[in-house]
Amino acid sequence: MAVSNENAASAALKAERFLICSLLDLGDSGDVSDVYTEAVDGYFRRAVQESLSGRELFQRKHNFAFVAVGGYGRRELCLESDIDLLILFDGKVPDEARGLAEETLYPLWNLGLDLGHAVRTVSDCTNLSSVDYEVFTSLMDARFLCGESPLYLKLMDRFENRVLRKKGASYVRWLADRNGAGSSDPGHPMEPDLKNGSGGLRDYHSLIWYGKALFPVRDPRDLEFSGILSHWEYQELNRCVRFVLAVRNHLHRLSGRRNDRLHFHRQLQMAPLLGYGDRDGISSVERFLGDLHSAMASVKSLHRAFVSAHL
Repeated sequence: MAVSNENAASAALKAERFLICSLLDLGDSGDVSDVYTEAVDGYFRRAVQESLSGRELFQRKHNFAFVAVGGYGRRELCLESDIDLLILFDGKVPDEARGLAEETLYPLWNLGLDLGHAVRTVSDCTNLSSVDYEVFTSLMDARFLCGESPLYLKLMDRFENRVLRKKGASYVRWLADRNGAGSSDPGHPMEPDLKNGSGGLRDYHSLIWYGKALFPVRDPRDLEFSGILSHWEYQELNRCVRFVLAVRNHLHRLSGRRNDRLHFHRQLQMAPLLGYGDRDGISSVERFLGDLHSAMASVKSLHRAFVSAHL
């Protein structure tokens, strides 16, 4: 089917991205990941409402739900992040599902965005997650966007009761093995890897996944509410992760692509954007890196303390 290069939903998202880029250029990082995630959420809700295939599916009682997974599900979208999406059906995937995917996803590809998507049934997701821990992980980050919310709730109920409870312990062992028993690659401390380096975002994600697999935790804040982390520990973890995400968004903007390695020349560009200046004989870059290393060291310490206490 023919799909226009731009619809009202994608035009609105394009305008939102332009505004976000303008704010980053002015040094206002704010909560860019939250703002961008909300913008993409708004795109999908509007695109589904405008979709002819979507209307036809609802008329034929083929209920579906759009579900955010991965970093998108965690509300951690950075400017050049992959947008990971699950289009969920119940008994079987109808023929019209292809048209729905084309109408809602093609405009994002035309904007130059990177997408990862799957079209699956509730049974597909349950069966795959029981044998594939990558799918298992994606469902732990799943978040409802639009469509039939009971369908999403059905998926999460089945996943939690039929897969998570039975496979949680073995998943934790798999994750620990993949992470090298909780230690990250130290990488290059002078040019830190914001995602996979020691104290990077992956350490934070692993801590959350461990928590969800071992305890009745659905949201990161539940780690505090359930007493797994103290109030101070959760606040410190959240503060540090927000800072690393802000740096990552600036890095994506400066690089014009997905990039997690903070090279020297980017540090020089970024320090003034984040409000750092020379002070007391310490250069802006040194002050910026000092704060970044401190934040990543805190994430690493909290991750290791959790692993030591619970694994």
